[in-house]
Amino acid sequence: MINTGKLIILLNLIFLLFFPKGGIKLSGIPITWGYIIFFMSSLFLILKYKIFNVKISKKKGFVILSMLSFQVYILISLYFNGNSNLGMTVSLIVSLILIPWLSIVYVGKYIDEHMDIYYLFKIVKIGLIFISIYGIFLFFYRIFTGKWIEVPFLTINFGDLGRLDEKFITRGGIYKLISTYNNGNIYGISVSILLPLYEFIEKSKIKKLIVKVSMVLTLSRTVWISLIVYELLIRPLINGIVLKKIIMQVIFVILIVFSLYKIAGTITSNPIGFLFDKNLGGRVGALDILHNFELVSTKPVSGIFEIVYLGVLNAFGLIGLLLFLFMMLSPIISSICVRNVYKKSLLYGLILYLIISLSDGAILLIPVMMFYWFIASLLISKKTISPVFPRDIRYFKSV
Repeated sequence: MINTGKLIILLNLIFLLFFPKGGIKLSGIPITWGYIIFFMSSLFLILKYKIFNVKISKKKGFVILSMLSFQVYILISLYFNGNSNLGMTVSLIVSLILIPWLSIVYVGKYIDEHMDIYYLFKIVKIGLIFISIYGIFLFFYRIFTGKWIEVPFLTINFGDLGRLDEKFITRGGIYKLISTYNNGNIYGISVSILLPLYEFIEKSKIKKLIVKVSMVLTLSRTVWISLIVYELLIRPLINGIVLKKIIMQVIFVILIVFSLYKIAGTITSNPIGFLFDKNLGGRVGALDILHNFELVSTKPVSGIFEIVYLGVLNAFGLIGLLLFLFMMLSPIISSICVRNVYKKSLLYGLILYLIISLSDGAILLIPVMMFYWFIASLLISKKTISPVFPRDIRYFKSV
């Protein structure tokens, strides 16, 4: 019989990893089962394990300090400047205040003292291969039938039922791979955060390849960049720089780039122009903020647009951007010297996200920040595992 801890892990992952868009909308604001379950689970853990009394390690203390600095700044900005979009403001508070706080402080304590981390990894492995296979199936199903498969309240928010074609998910008449995420960029960015960890815990090369194929079929240049950066830079840094492996990685990346060129040729008559788009996918206008930003923003708080750092600069000014970078980098800074391969896979998952945020970070969109801060909480946790995982789980240990 499944115990309470495993049930919490299972429910959270089913509705955050497998079906993150399931839910309803209230006044245009998406209310998803995954976020509801996460907040209820956090409250349950706080009460059950009496973790109001949280012992703060130096690592966790540093991250909390960085979080508070930006979070207080957000609240001050909202108080003095107000907001121009209620939905975006709610997303901002949930994504950059509530989720980081609950993940690092309370879920972090549960990870340290109670979580069955091997059960967690088992569900993550199943989840990633499920959303990848389903995404690939749905991609070709849409091409051949001209229809979507929509399961209201589960694979799609009830408020979006029948409206998938209205979303920005098409390339030259071909729809992006969206899986259960309803958006190719959100899907690819979420998978990018989890990819280094998945490559560590999954030993099947076929399953790893399937996940990467699904990333390619998002038809998202941001996701393509993340995959190339991962293969050329991050994977060698995690596994060690070995000449033979580097040569194989370069050959693999050449095959990826060739595949991307051929795919681009099917959706546009100018594949080179598509791959090296001077308009940055319609984002080039965001660069104007570099010529017109404030030290401390006096504008009503709005959303954070696709190029995350420019979006934060626009919404909160230069001081806000510096505090934001301090918050997002703090788990990385506190763990920069880790040597354990498992911990390095977590570390570089966060780094990969911050790199692709130069293009599109989808920072306020479900469930991106949930994955970022959960990976961060695993990273700064005192719990680690041996590099031999998962061949022999007896090597599990805490440090």
